[in-house]
Amino acid sequence: MNAGMIVLLGCVFYSTAQHQSITFLASFNNRMVPHLLQALSYNQSNVVYSPFGLATSLAVVFEGVDDKIATELCKILGLSSPKATRENLRLGIKILLEHMQAIQRKNTDGVVISLNSAKVHAPDSLFQPYAQLLKNYYKTEMLENITANATELVLDYFTDTRVMSHWKDFDKLAVYTYLTHQPSVPFMTPYGDVVNVPMVPQVGLFKAGYHPKLNSQIVELPLEDDATSLVLIMPDHKDGMEDVLLKMLEVDLRTLVKRLPTSEVEVTLPQFALVNSGLNIGKILKKSGLGIAFTRATTKNKRGSSRRRTTTGLLKSIKQNAYFATSFTSVNSVASTGSTLYRKVKGEAKKSETKKPQPAPTLNIDALDIENLTKLLEKLEAGKQNVKNEQQTEYSFQNEQTRRKRETVQSYSFNKPFIFLIYHIKSSVILLAGTVTRPT
Repeated sequence: MNAGMIVLLGCVFYSTAQHQSITFLASFNNRMVPHLLQALSYNQSNVVYSPFGLATSLAVVFEGVDDKIATELCKILGLSSPKATRENLRLGIKILLEHMQAIQRKNTDGVVISLNSAKVHAPDSLFQPYAQLLKNYYKTEMLENITANATELVLDYFTDTRVMSHWKDFDKLAVYTYLTHQPSVPFMTPYGDVVNVPMVPQVGLFKAGYHPKLNSQIVELPLEDDATSLVLIMPDHKDGMEDVLLKMLEVDLRTLVKRLPTSEVEVTLPQFALVNSGLNIGKILKKSGLGIAFTRATTKNKRGSSRRRTTTGLLKSIKQNAYFATSFTSVNSVASTGSTLYRKVKGEAKKSETKKPQPAPTLNIDALDIENLTKLLEKLEAGKQNVKNEQQTEYSFQNEQTRRKRETVQSYSFNKPFIFLIYHIKSSVILLAGTVTRPT
């Protein structure tokens, strides 16, 4: 076998591994969305959070825990071995981050980016193999605060995910928007009352249709950045949100809009803004059976004396702040995920001088092969079209009108509670997700 053939086979193998990792990441990321939305919206009217921010935090935890805990987490989540899980998550996240960075450098029409940073408080530098993983795969900016007499290692990890973009062809729709603007339209809430909200009009060739399994209308609205899209899911009934979220657990969200028919569509959706701060994601994860990933706190027995449980995982807490807004020209969203990893340092603290904190390095985006990354993700896109025949009966979209003349236009008005998802199109990873039951 000559050298050229060896190189070619090596490239094919690496490309296959990348494809597998992106698919694994999308599945890992998206499968938690319905459950998290259901839990977060239990006592809140409107919710937005970042699934990708959460997935990144959990991947960082997988990298840090021992094989015993990682194996248990894999069993709970229905994943493969810890080794395969770690490799697929880190490579999938690396590819997605590099693709977003490449698009960001090339695209001036919006912001689509996810940035990672970490602050380390410890008696010594972070374990180098772990630190290198965070830097090389997760593109993490590191800031170390080394205190020689410290007895704890605390890693505060942050993921900042942003999608800010105009609507696709927004500049060509100025007259249409002006003529069809509805300043006050009744929106039916699940609580029996009605609120009046301004509606944002959209028109164009969109993927849209009815999903019988979810009993919902679905529309995909493209954004000007060409890297992301906004998917809206509206249940048939104003109080059907919980039922739809339960059914979404059985639906592959990676291919949710793939077989929707493309047709001339008019869409109106509320103009609104929502903010969620201090979302306690960790509390939900613990209730979902992932308590082993967390450190265990000091507890008291019946007599009132303290008893410390054995520490298991690394994760001490994970919270999010998120923002999402629609307007007549754009979609703006940002989510900040903060997780704290903790470990008690064994042995006596070192007796030496405290080192000054190291300055955080500037983000260094290496020269990226945009063409190859794009080709890889296009291959992933093409692969999704070859789904199993048994899945093809999942959709029975009402697309009779799409066979008629082009002048026949379908209309969708999102005037009752709905779910929204912001997808990274090529990978089908959901970057942000939320529910709206009372737009303000």
